[in-house]
Amino acid sequence: MARDEKDEEEPPPTEEEVDEFVKRNKVDERAAGDLKECPPEVQRKVLARGDLNSARNPSAAVLVRIRDARLEDRSTKSGSSSGPGRPMGLPSSSEIEGYIKSNGVDANAASALRSCSPTMKRSVLSSGDVKG
Repeated sequence: MARDEKDEEEPPPTEEEVDEFVKRNKVDERAAGDLKECPPEVQRKVLARGDLNSARNPSAAVLVRIRDARLEDRSTKSGSSSGPGRPMGLPSSSEIEGYIKSNGVDANAASALRSCSPTMKRSVLSSGDVKG
């Protein structure tokens, strides 16, 4: 899969990149410690999902992203696929904006999506692209 090849080519995030992500997103000590203890490939996946400016609780969002990255690693290693390859946790603002752009969502619908709960946002993103 191209996504896995891309993950293997990218270098692990530096300690400075992880620290900056934690600081920029106001992640608490516990979640920051968990992220710093993760294997580099998990850290990379967490950071690659973008900033947490749309999350009500950035620390909880980091923990969800860590869980998602670990589950993705397990399913990749075991050869199983539990879904369409989209993350399961709280969607990042970059994921939302990417969905809006790639699906040509109009301004009213985009505004409504941005103001939805994280659970509803994930549900919309998980449903796949809009077919018209």
